[in-house]
Amino acid sequence: MLTSHYDLYDIGLKFALVFALFFGVMWDLREHKIPNRIVLSATSFALALHFARGGVNELILSLGGLALGVTLLIIPFSLRVLGAGDVKFLATIGAIQGAHFVAATFLLSALVGGAISVILLVTHRQFLSTAKKLAWNVVSFTTPYVQMVANERNGQNHGGELASAFPYGVAIGLGAILALFVDLSPVIKI
Repeated sequence: MLTSHYDLYDIGLKFALVFALFFGVMWDLREHKIPNRIVLSATSFALALHFARGGVNELILSLGGLALGVTLLIIPFSLRVLGAGDVKFLATIGAIQGAHFVAATFLLSALVGGAISVILLVTHRQFLSTAKKLAWNVVSFTTPYVQMVANERNGQNHGGELASAFPYGVAIGLGAILALFVDLSPVIKI
């Protein structure tokens, strides 16, 4: 039996997280997009619950998580490495769970995304050629993302099908699930 009104809010926030993660990941897998109706409904619901539970103070904390989620992915988005849906997806997770959780999700999703990328490169037999390109970029002191953007602008997209085959929302979703179970508080100081 529930012992306090805070339990209902926590259940509601977990529901919002599960809703956002499930539908966000499924849509991203199927359509390579995360629709606004998913992120906006989960974000609105979370903001309302935070306000109802703790007033303006908790609403501000929730908005801080949302803002951190946007901030963490704004550079990859501006470099066209990630889509706007990925940015909004991480922001939604921040609105639901707060700044510490979204920071942990960001770090864990980077690890998951890297693992997925290596798996895709190996299965598409592009690992060695990509490793050579990466080594060349490191030696020539240019970052792979800047070089990739420059190549795309010049019509030289060397990523082929692999670049479009990896919806990063999946890595974000898996990172958020890992963040539920992995304590990164010794690493993340917010």
